[in-house]
Amino acid sequence: MRLFSPHPTPPHPHPGSTRQVPKHIPVLILANFLDRGHHRCVTREQGAGLAESAAAEDGVDARYAESSMRNGFGLRYLHRFLSLPYLALQRESLLHQVEANEREARAARLELEIYFQVI
Repeated sequence: MRLFSPHPTPPHPHPGSTRQVPKHIPVLILANFLDRGHHRCVTREQGAGLAESAAAEDGVDARYAESSMRNGFGLRYLHRFLSLPYLALQRESLLHQVEANEREARAARLELEIYFQVI
């Protein structure tokens, strides 16, 4: 999935940024400046549509939310969402550790078998 991050208000044009996101990492499209709705150039429908199209086309867990850093609206949602990518990466790391453990256990069993045959 390619993630594009436009600036939500027009006074300071921002070209946005693009970044590749692995499919197993959840993505949040967070629109700020909810309290300045009349200045926003990205609508709620556009943001939600972007999340829906990313989920449908790329098969990722993409979500859309709105926030206001001025009054703190949406921060709890953001805080809870941030646990999802962390947990996904933690799971991936643990699975790699389990695979390494299984390889080491097989090697130890093989070494024991060889040792037993030598005796």
